[in-house]
Amino acid sequence: MQDILKNYYAAGGKTLFQPRENIVEQQLDTIYAKCELEHIVDGVSKGDFLFKQEPGKPVLLVGKVTGLTPGPHGFHIHEFGDLSDGCASAGGHYNPDGVDHGDLDSGHAGDLGNITADEQGVANISMVLKRVDLQGDRNVVGRAIVIHAEEDDLGKGGDEESTKTGNAGDRLGCGVIRLATLEESVQLDEGVILNTALIVGALTSMLAQVPDVNPEKNDLQAV
Repeated sequence: MQDILKNYYAAGGKTLFQPRENIVEQQLDTIYAKCELEHIVDGVSKGDFLFKQEPGKPVLLVGKVTGLTPGPHGFHIHEFGDLSDGCASAGGHYNPDGVDHGDLDSGHAGDLGNITADEQGVANISMVLKRVDLQGDRNVVGRAIVIHAEEDDLGKGGDEESTKTGNAGDRLGCGVIRLATLEESVQLDEGVILNTALIVGALTSMLAQVPDVNPEKNDLQAV
């Protein structure tokens, strides 16, 4: 299964998705994706995430994770959406650039830093992801979100493992990122339903603070 996924991702999914250099022209509609933690071990109860990308804009991510130990936990996009062996088969961090581990702004494209759980074990997430897309050759749909047991040292730990994983420890929970529609709902903690339409306002507010893609540089400007 991993070999099939690896070959597909290595090819950039070109039978389904457009190259990144054409994303401004080719993405005509807002794209939504969602993720629910499908495989969970001790140390996390539930996790739901919603992604949004408007044409020419970076990906916006909101979510909620419950049942965590209070404090920071490593948070990454991993290479494969293969959970046949639980989170172990999701592969390493998504790293199309072949660089060392880092943080949200540098390092692996899948490095999202840490999420921080409060004293009730709840982590609320709101991020701008400038180095991945929901289509094109940096598409993360079909890959996996993974929550880790320990704090990610962001590649500053001074040892070899730090440059690979940030010493973030065991994988507590994981789920596959899947395309969604505006009408779809995301199930949150204790039966609370969050319809994607209800958070469009919050996402739009975030988006208003993010500059457009610079077509000449073909990359996203810093927020």
